[in-house]
Amino acid sequence: MHWKILLKLSVWSDGICRVAIALMMAAMVLDVLFGVANRYVFKFSISWTEQLARFLLIWISMLGAAIAVRLGAHIGVMFVVARFKRWRPWIMVINSILVIGFLCTVGAYGIKLSISQSKQYSPVLQVSMLWPFLSIPTGCFFMIIHYLSALKSPSRIFESQSVIEQ
Repeated sequence: MHWKILLKLSVWSDGICRVAIALMMAAMVLDVLFGVANRYVFKFSISWTEQLARFLLIWISMLGAAIAVRLGAHIGVMFVVARFKRWRPWIMVINSILVIGFLCTVGAYGIKLSISQSKQYSPVLQVSMLWPFLSIPTGCFFMIIHYLSALKSPSRIFESQSVIEQ
């Protein structure tokens, strides 16, 4: 029963990430176009457009990494795993557990960093630095969900990398 919940949570979080990335990409495109138009058409540079684009890109990267985990699109050393056909599921489970441990560590430090930087404000936008730094634990959280849902069927998350096995 809990595997179905994890799988549904993985599908749900993937949808949230995709919608959030689409909105952030649209905002970033408009932001950059506005900044470029002001710089080259009106000969007036607006500094906040560059900082907003940077913060949006950080969030897009972290959420995009979570989507890539779900799709199995991250770089892997599958040619080594392919040699151990009988042990492949166990190797993938151990790999997933190690990656989950790493993501938990990075996420925990990301939360600490976010909290410690919450009183600092960005120089131009004057928003708390909590928001850009919060992308780290958020991305780790979504990646952990995808790896946990893949533990029942470890080859599911790595299906796109299995082409190398041939």
